[in-house]
Amino acid sequence: MADTEASADVLVDRQALVTVAGALKTSAATIGAHAKQVQPGAFAAAQAGRGYAEQGSGIHGGLVRLESWLLQWREASEALADALGSSVVVLGETDAEAARKTASA
Repeated sequence: MADTEASADVLVDRQALVTVAGALKTSAATIGAHAKQVQPGAFAAAQAGRGYAEQGSGIHGGLVRLESWLLQWREASEALADALGSSVVVLGETDAEAARKTASA
């Protein structure tokens, strides 16, 4: 594998981490866009019709929870992508430092 770091029994493909981080960023953006489409305010007890206020409130509550879950999923995906991206930077810096030490030894 190209651009792979080895430490004891662990191999890390930095390009694969970059690819996964990019895919997670794209996924997070898509999830955020879908969360905006849920629009829990668009449906409440009044929209359910006469005699169905309780059911309308239940639907509204479900939409609020769905929007919240999607936004949390988006945030988690973004955080994971950022962490993976940071790992690639740290691996690169660690590798460069090890190379400098080896060259000066």
